[in-house]
Amino acid sequence: MKKKWRIALICVLCAACLAGIGVWAAGNYGSEDDPLVAMSYLEDVLEPELREDFSEALEAVDGAADGEFDGVTLSGASLSLETGAEILCLEPGAATSGTLVDVTAGGIVNPGETLEVNHLYIAADDDTIIAGRGEALVRGGYEIS
Repeated sequence: MKKKWRIALICVLCAACLAGIGVWAAGNYGSEDDPLVAMSYLEDVLEPELREDFSEALEAVDGAADGEFDGVTLSGASLSLETGAEILCLEPGAATSGTLVDVTAGGIVNPGETLEVNHLYIAADDDTIIAGRGEALVRGGYEIS
């Protein structure tokens, strides 16, 4: 019986010590005298850096694409796409001579295959030529011949 009381007393003392250490750590962690992060660092250093990085990233995206699609008629003409150009066929009948990534279906269109209507494609290599008939929307570098 005496042994059980000693074990219980030791457990209570350990729990009290751990609780005391936890209270002390919580009280001294990030106090007003010793903050976790200085407000002046956040306002004077970090915020301007983040704003500058965000502005640069936004300008890079704006410079990469104007965001507008151009309407193109494919009847009797071929369309040469640069790498990264996007095309969306509005009518059936267009085929590719290069590799395209089908963003809508999540696949690859190999040379010689026809393009699906209302699927968005991205040119995977330079000199991808789209030939056939119908209407399409194009964004990015392209040339009609």
